[in-house]
Amino acid sequence: MKAISVRSYVKCLLTTFGIMAVLFWVLALYLEPVVGDLTRTGRWSENDFGWHAPQPAINIVTNGRATVNPDIVVLGDSFSLANYWQSALSSNVGKKTLTFGYGDVGCIDNWIRWTKDNSAAKIVILQVVERNFVSSFRTITPCKESTPVPIEVSSGKSSSQRTTWPPTLDAKYLFLTALNTMRMNASPNASIAHGEVINAPIRPGCARFSNKRSDRLLHIVHDNRKENWNDQEVNEAVANVRKLKDEITRAGKKFIFVVAPNKLTAYQECLVGNKPVRFPDVTRQLNRAGVDAPDLISAFKGNIDLITDLYYPDNTHWSESGYQLAAETIAAYVLP
Repeated sequence: MKAISVRSYVKCLLTTFGIMAVLFWVLALYLEPVVGDLTRTGRWSENDFGWHAPQPAINIVTNGRATVNPDIVVLGDSFSLANYWQSALSSNVGKKTLTFGYGDVGCIDNWIRWTKDNSAAKIVILQVVERNFVSSFRTITPCKESTPVPIEVSSGKSSSQRTTWPPTLDAKYLFLTALNTMRMNASPNASIAHGEVINAPIRPGCARFSNKRSDRLLHIVHDNRKENWNDQEVNEAVANVRKLKDEITRAGKKFIFVVAPNKLTAYQECLVGNKPVRFPDVTRQLNRAGVDAPDLISAFKGNIDLITDLYYPDNTHWSESGYQLAAETIAAYVLP
């Protein structure tokens, strides 16, 4: 009798685990493998926010220590690390680029010093995402002199399709994502925050997205950072960029400053219940200060309803179409 009881218990236990395993796999397959940084950190479903429209492939140019005699040197953040817009720019203007990331140059002052004294490149481009403009340039702190290290990128082609295999098997991610999906469906007109990501409803037809829930926008909460900027902070940052420009110009080089618009900036007017807010237009202020700054903010805001997935629905960064638009806008400042 006892043996039968143990056998039944084991059978029941195995059946329970089997059912849970099946449900786990069904959930993983339904939510789809996590690809974007916003779906990953915000715990949102790729089934809802993963893009479907194919993107143009970018021919990625090699970047790194082996790159010799560049025409353009670039210092940038995560919008530059994949070497996408620089590769498209090289194709557009026929000039070779060499890119550095902020984390590998010691400090901005050190990179500028090295660029003046050790690089034969005639064009210098600084790139920063809009939300970090004030924090990065309000105060420029000198550091010990060192040799900046460029990012290493191999040549190849960007993918024109989103990854759909293998499924994500992180139980915590799957549970929280399923919970957030239920929260979103239960409150279709509400903005929902999870961690550093906000999921907000947008007006139909205002923006072209190819994802299933194209009626909503994912963006990083720090995109709101510029709401707290004051005029003095912005003016100080602009003045420091002008000083960098003067320093580079005295060395006989051309200086271009690129502000990558926040995703929220590009789609702000699409938000349901959006109230017009006056934000500092740092690109305009830079140009008024005599700094060559391509107006990517206007370029991107003017194309959100024309180009599908200008920013990826599941990501805070541009799509390949976005990188190409950035390259085309910058090219006008690179060419004589």
